[in-house]
Amino acid sequence: MDSTKILQTSCPRQLDLIATCSINENGIDSIIDDIEYDKQAKSDDDTELLNIWLSSEYVEDVVAYIAGFIVRRLTKVIKCDFCSLALMGKTPKSKLQIKKSEGGLISASDDVIQVCISAEYVVRTYPNLYTEKNVISKMVQLILSTIPEHVFGNVDHMTTKAPLSDCRFQLLKAIAERYCKLRLHHEGVSRQQSVERVRSLFTKYILFKHQ
Repeated sequence: MDSTKILQTSCPRQLDLIATCSINENGIDSIIDDIEYDKQAKSDDDTELLNIWLSSEYVEDVVAYIAGFIVRRLTKVIKCDFCSLALMGKTPKSKLQIKKSEGGLISASDDVIQVCISAEYVVRTYPNLYTEKNVISKMVQLILSTIPEHVFGNVDHMTTKAPLSDCRFQLLKAIAERYCKLRLHHEGVSRQQSVERVRSLFTKYILFKHQ
């Protein structure tokens, strides 16, 4: 990945961060595969197990890597220096990123990683939303409701506007939307591959039966 150039210094009233971003994972699907785990039957212990799993160093490492990918995408469309700088971390938080980077990968800030971890929790906790309309909007609302106030709270200019138009809200929303799009894209690809495997299996079975 190439280093991203920071754009103009003006801070627009509304940051339309997602509209101009096209999905082009370039291998992110394989990274997401690394944080997939076998889905267990629902039980009273599921939430506790999920919390333990999400707090593991391995998952945080992979989510931090994906967060860097999201930052790279968003910094290409944000026209505010302060917002761009708030997205980027000074040092890599992901060992996977350090291993794969040759100087071109962008490191996400702690705040971005926190949002992505919250998004991963929502994606895994509410699989029933996958088939509903406006699934991304519903997931984003759930994600935003779990974000602590201190996340992106250290940049003064973010709180100078109306609640639904300030930069902090727009950044949180943009990160959450991008993460959900990546995860749902991966989920769709995984399910399609599963259907194709079943179709292939039955095709071979039918051919065998008619020999």
